[in-house]
Amino acid sequence: MSFIQQQLQAAQGTGVLSLAEQNLRVFPNLEEAAVDLSDLTELDISSNKFRAVPDVVCSFLELEKLNCFKNIIVSIPDLRDLTSLTSINLSRNQIEVLPAHICQLPLKILNVSNNCIKEVPRDIGKLSHLKELDLSNNVLEALPAEIASLTELKVLNICRNSVRSLPKEVGKLALSSLNISDNQITELPLSMREMTHLQNLLLDNNPLMKPPAQVCARGRMHIFKWLADEEKRQKDRPITPSNELSDADAEESSTDPPTLNLRDGSDASDKQQRSRELREKLAALAMKKEEELNSQQAKRTLSVASNNSNGSSAEDEARHKAEIERRLEEERRLLEARMIAKQDAERLARERLELEEARRRNEAESARLRAEKAKLQEEQERAEAMQKQRAQQEEQERKRVIGELAEKERERALAEFAEHQRQIEEQHRQLEQRVRREREDLEQRLRFAEEKQKQQEELLRRQRETEDLEASKAVAEANIRKMSADALAAQQQAAATKELEAQRERLRQEMARREEMEKELRQREEEALHRRKAREEEERQQQQRLEQLQQQAAAREKAEAERRLRLEQEEQAYRERIRALEAESRAREAEEDERRRRTTLEAHEREERLRQLREEGERREAERLERLRQLEE
Repeated sequence: MSFIQQQLQAAQGTGVLSLAEQNLRVFPNLEEAAVDLSDLTELDISSNKFRAVPDVVCSFLELEKLNCFKNIIVSIPDLRDLTSLTSINLSRNQIEVLPAHICQLPLKILNVSNNCIKEVPRDIGKLSHLKELDLSNNVLEALPAEIASLTELKVLNICRNSVRSLPKEVGKLALSSLNISDNQITELPLSMREMTHLQNLLLDNNPLMKPPAQVCARGRMHIFKWLADEEKRQKDRPITPSNELSDADAEESSTDPPTLNLRDGSDASDKQQRSRELREKLAALAMKKEEELNSQQAKRTLSVASNNSNGSSAEDEARHKAEIERRLEEERRLLEARMIAKQDAERLARERLELEEARRRNEAESARLRAEKAKLQEEQERAEAMQKQRAQQEEQERKRVIGELAEKERERALAEFAEHQRQIEEQHRQLEQRVRREREDLEQRLRFAEEKQKQQEELLRRQRETEDLEASKAVAEANIRKMSADALAAQQQAAATKELEAQRERLRQEMARREEMEKELRQREEEALHRRKAREEEERQQQQRLEQLQQQAAAREKAEAERRLRLEQEEQAYRERIRALEAESRAREAEEDERRRRTTLEAHEREERLRQLREEGERREAERLERLRQLEE
């Protein structure tokens, strides 16, 4: 009975069917299997190759949990008949459109992360019992306002999308966890300050300007405080610009530069229109002031005329005129200063408008740069994931190659050791043969020398006889010393043989230790494989709660890092042992080379001694022949 048939048979009694990691493309035929799964409550078809949720799922009316993680699903059938379904996991598929009929199910957990979804249906608000919603790693650009109807929602995850803004209704949600990181959000809605139950807020890698980045870095409480202050500032801000000057403060406004209170969000055309109105009002105010000065001058002229008519002197009249001219000059200078101030105010207004426009352009450019940076970071993360996968494959290939190389190195070392032992034995045999030949040659020469000595004794019976005897004695002593040296060399050769046997025994012990290490390494790899399978099984079983999944993932990553570190340390130790063995082998080779060199030198020395003995024998033979010739004469 196959594994799938066993699972189908077991599901009849337990109500739980797991067909994960079976490389399935089609759901098994229940009629051929002769099983009844009408009471099925949990179905796991994760890590297969389904292109659509099987239609047979619609017949499991008691189904409560459906796990379709890591397939290639692009379509979902109508599941409205599954009135007991509370949890769906459709993550890591190829879904582009989330069907609206899913929003009519009594779901509590909905996971559609790592897909290609571009838009959330407006019927999402009908999931009144939904508590966890995961829309991360899609291509969303906005959220519908109907999401505020999810009154039971506690966890919302929309990270790694392209969302530019959040609906202001999001503040009505009673969320405990909100993840909006890795998007293009520039401003948080002020209604978020009403989310008093929020405990976990993630908004990294967003081009946020409201609140500023320094406020966001300080945490959730500071963000909510900033939103509350911003709402208060908007309520206190006047609606109309403050450049509406009354006639009462016209003179004061003409001397001071005008202040522009432009509301955020107004465009450049509104600013230019207000600047033109301000300039027109300032010009009208200047004309009005000039008319007042002219009227005052006319009044003064009338008063001077009345004074003249009353009989004032010419001197008083001249002094009065000078005073009037002085005052008129002062008023003219004051008017010119006010006109200059007006021009400066207009210039400042223009500069403010230009600065405001430049600031907005810089903010838009900064937002664009932050969005590009977020995309680059996402691409970098994907590249790092691919690089990590390639590194794992390379690591496996490297381990396999290292194992093959270690095996080849072991075989090569054994072959070299056998060859080296054979060469040593051959050299030992050759050395024994050479020593035996030299001993025989020496004995033969001794016999020849004795014969020559006897002939000398017969020929030289007088004074030379004693000298010849002493010379023969010296030769005999030299031969005895030479035989002693040969015996010592034989003893050294025996010691070298014993040392070679000891080295051979150490090498056998080292090879046994290496085999034990390789066996232990294979056992550890098998244990690591079993642990990895156990962790994957535990991950599939405990995928219901997001918080538990994060904790377990962290624990698995830590254990994997420790295991990788331990394997690297073991591999490093294994490499060090191999290097030590190689160094020891090189040392043994060096010692053997040195021993061969010494043996060669000794052989050369022996040959040199033999050559000297041969020359000495020839010299003595020549001397004997010369003495015989002399005796004959």
